This record gives sequence, C-alpha cells and structure tokens, in this order.
Amino acid sequence: MAPAIATNLCCVRCQTPTLVKAEPQTLRCHTCNTTYPIVHGVPILFADVVIEPTAPPQLETIVTTVITYQGLPPDQAIQDTLSAIFSKKYGFSDFLIDVESQQYLDRIASSQVTTTIAPPDPDHAVSLKATIKSFVPTPLRQKLRQLRSKLQPPDPDPVSVPPAPLKYEWLGDYLPRTMRSNHCFTGNVRLQNRGNQPIVSEGKYPVRLAYHWQTAHGERLSDIPEHRTPLPIALQPDQSITLPMLIETPNTPGKYQLQLCLVQEHVCWHEGNGQTISITITTEPPVDRSAIWHVGEVIPSYHDDHVKALDHLRSQLQTLGTDRPKILEIGGNARPMLFCGIPGELYNLDVDVHGLQIGNLMDETIKQNPDGITFICADANAIPFPDGYFDCITMFASLHHFPNLRTTLRSLAQKIQPDGFLAMLCEPVGHFYGTEIDPSFREELLKGVNEQSFSLPEYAAIFQDAGLVPDRIIIDGYSLKAFLKKSPAT
Repeated sequence: MAPAIATNLCCVRCQTPTLVKAEPQTLRCHTCNTTYPIVHGVPILFADVVIEPTAPPQLETIVTTVITYQGLPPDQAIQDTLSAIFSKKYGFSDFLIDVESQQYLDRIASSQVTTTIAPPDPDHAVSLKATIKSFVPTPLRQKLRQLRSKLQPPDPDPVSVPPAPLKYEWLGDYLPRTMRSNHCFTGNVRLQNRGNQPIVSEGKYPVRLAYHWQTAHGERLSDIPEHRTPLPIALQPDQSITLPMLIETPNTPGKYQLQLCLVQEHVCWHEGNGQTISITITTEPPVDRSAIWHVGEVIPSYHDDHVKALDHLRSQLQTLGTDRPKILEIGGNARPMLFCGIPGELYNLDVDVHGLQIGNLMDETIKQNPDGITFICADANAIPFPDGYFDCITMFASLHHFPNLRTTLRSLAQKIQPDGFLAMLCEPVGHFYGTEIDPSFREELLKGVNEQSFSLPEYAAIFQDAGLVPDRIIIDGYSLKAFLKKSPAT
C-alpha cells in the first residue's frame, strides 16, 4: 500500500510548515487559507492549477495502452481508474511547467516509455500517437495557433523598408569571465524571444546570435572574427532557449567587454537588447575545476546508464549511516528510479499530474517498492518541505530541463541536511552547434521542452556558484553523475 498523503508538507505560497487535510480531496493552509487539490491520490501544490474535465477520443485505446506499458492488471477497477484519470486535464500558468506537465502522455504517444514488457505493435503506436497528440496539444502548438493570425510575412525588401527591431532578452549565460587569448570555443547563453514574431535562422535574411569585442571603454574592435551562431529551431514568441555560442577571443591580454546581440544577415545588427559582459583575457588558460574529473567509456544504452547510476546511488546512500534515509526524487514521473527497491522514507516530485497518478496507482497495485512512495505534484524550485528535511535529493536526467541550474541547485541544497547530498545523475555532457543536433533533441525543442546540454567546465562553475562541492564525480562518456554536498562556507 502506498503511503498516505504526507503530513509534513509546506504551503508553497506562504511557506507555513504544515498543511491540513481540510476534506478528503483538499489540503488547506491554516495560515493563508490557500487550498490545494488532491486528485487520484496526488496532491497538486500549485495555487494556479486549472483542472478541467475532458473527453479524449479513443479513451479505451489509451487506457489499454497504459495498462500494457506499465504492466498493470487489466481488471475492470484499474480500467475505470485510468478512464477517470485521463478524463481530466491540467493547465499551469508557467509555460515550461505546462509543457513538462504533458510529458507522460507524449511519451506514451511516442512509444518511448521504459517498460519491462514488449510495447504494442508499431501500427498501433503510430495511430495512438496521433490520437493522443490531438487529445493533448502542447502549449507551444496552442500558442502558435493563437499567434498565426497576427504573424506578418518577412520584409521582402530590407533595403527600401527599415527593418523592425527584434525584441529579445538575454536571460543569462554560462560564459567564463576569464578567457584565454586567441582561442575559439563554445559557451552557453540563454535567450528569450520577447517580440510577436518568430526569430528564425533560415531563409533569405536569417537571424543569428553574434557578438562584438570592445575595449574596456566601449570602443568596438574590428580585427577580431565575429562568428555567427544559428538557432536550431524557430524561436517562437515568449519561448526561451539555451544554446552554445561560437566565440573567438582577442589576441592581446587585457580587460575587454563582450557585447552579445543578434544580427539579421544582409539587413542589420539588432543591438538594442544586447548584453555586455566584462571579460579578462589572459595568455594562460583559466582554471578548469573539471580538469581532474576522469572521463570514462560511453555506456551503450540509456537504460544501462541509468542502472549504473542507480548502483552508484545505492553506494552513496550507505555513507549516510541510516537504514531509512529520507529521499526525494525529482522528475521520476510514473516510474521513478526509487521503484528499484531503495529503502527509506521516499517521495517522488514532478509536475506531470497524469504520470504521477499512474505511478501512485502502480505503487498501490503492484507494490513497486516495499516501503511505498509518496507522489507529489510541485515545482522543484519551491519544494513543499521544511529546510534540511532530506538526507538525499536525486534526479535522473532531469536537472538540465530547468531554465536556471544555479537557482535550482541552490534551492535544492536548502532542503538537505548538513551531511546530506544531492545526486544529479545521467546528465548530458557536451555542446551542439547550430542545427547539428540529434533529431530527438530538436523534436523536444520544437515541442517547447527546455532541452539543453553543458560542458564539464560549465557544470563545475555551476556547482560552485550554487554553493556546492563535488563529493564524487563519475563521467561515462557523455553522461555526468555528480554527488554534491554543501560547501562548508554555506
């Protein structure tokens, strides 16, 4: 039997340390009176969630497929529960959370859910994909439909008609503030389209990321190559993306300014919303804290990589000195890795309500973990538990989906005990450039999912900025497994 609804949850609006169960399907904060629904055993700790009834087409097909994929018993009670689960849809005001909240259905539709049994035949999977995609359109598709009537064709003659300035915002970057002279590299930046037109790197007048080098006094230097970086997708209005820019540094050491901006080829530089960063150029390479990390061989499959990460997690948990650690997994969806027999007081936090409800049903029905797992829908940047509550917080291939890794890691660090640890496992390593990306990666970007990948030096800098120190680092080819503890200074 899965655990009862946790009695130690905090209100995410006012941070009151306990919520009370006002009625069977509602939690209420006794301080600010905010209520949170409990739907099919999963508390939804978002004050702005919208729950609507829906009548999905081919509901019976969806239910049958979920039973097959998840290995649930095909009895009538399970079928009725699944029908009730998929007869509700959920909406969130945050765009990225709304996109991520639909991942379970999308993975089912794409035949990508990890299972212990064979998936349905390919023809069935294709037809189901079309069915579910029509049932749950992504927020990006909805937004595109709303914007279609407003979109204007590109300026056919930029010479005779002054171009409209692009509206965009640099949300942050992962560029080092000390760089080596005469060096070409890629570094991640994060950009948001703030206008009402897509920003596109294709066509006659493509828009690309670019930069200028300036002296410390703001004088532009014209003798340094100004490389262009294309966008891998058309960046839609309000959409954000993290991508590596190609940058070449000056030959002469000194203090400089690096101005990041967009350029529309054959039209103009769009510098009005650019960002300027102070950079020190040296003859010696800057300190790379990841240089001591050993890079091993690539593990051939996604599944095997996760199995190895789970073994490392079990080993690390033994250092805590307790048989029943308090563990929070983030991003486990319907099948958290905690299902694999890890003992303790266990929680799985995600934003995908359907996935969590299926996981809760599996935990109750086929007892995936003897200790049971509590499934909670909440934002990982506002974890509804007191500070210092957990011995371990872990993610498997989930950290890179967060828009600001530094902010997320700082928030997570507050929730672990002084001798606890964070386990960020199976994180992708490396940079793509322009449109040279894996098709599945690009497909996720097109759906609005916040896909991104970082270099090892970037990860090292992110951990330090978040007040964390690596306790153990394992790198299997392009997969990072990092066990992190709080810095003594924090």
